[in-house]
Amino acid sequence: MNDMALRLGYWARRLGWTILAGAALVVCALLFYIGLDVPTERRLRSMEMHVAKMRIAVGQRNVGWVKESPGAAIQTFYRSLPPEATIPDLMEKIFDAAYDCDLATENGEFKLLREKDAAYSRYQIVLPVQGGYANIRKFVNRVLQEIPSAALDDIGFSREDVRDPEVAAKLRFSLYLRAKR
Repeated sequence: MNDMALRLGYWARRLGWTILAGAALVVCALLFYIGLDVPTERRLRSMEMHVAKMRIAVGQRNVGWVKESPGAAIQTFYRSLPPEATIPDLMEKIFDAAYDCDLATENGEFKLLREKDAAYSRYQIVLPVQGGYANIRKFVNRVLQEIPSAALDDIGFSREDVRDPEVAAKLRFSLYLRAKR
């Protein structure tokens, strides 16, 4: 070990401290590159593989629809909608999501809209909620993810005072359902 220190001291005097400092910076940059870039590149490759698998899965899922005629494809779509009888279950999911997101729900308006001779119906929900803005966004995202046939039609915000952390929001959702025939 003492021999190594003597050799380093010799090269330091011979080359000068600036060259050694530069070499040390190059070594540090190389170590930084290996420590930061290599794991990032691995994650990128992993995500690319995941995206490729998802594309294959989506392609396999849509194969039946592509081969069908347009009329048959729309009938398949209508059959994929939840039936009107599931409205209580869907509403329970919505209210559970509001509870989980710490939102206070007020009396809402609920209306089942049916078009004459349509294969689907629309259950319109106007739901006033009160809570933090981030919680409201989380609630909306959760409803749209858990209920694929739901659509957010309108959203309005109001706040009593600028400093108030609570926001009142009026949300209008539509649930698209398979109509009774």
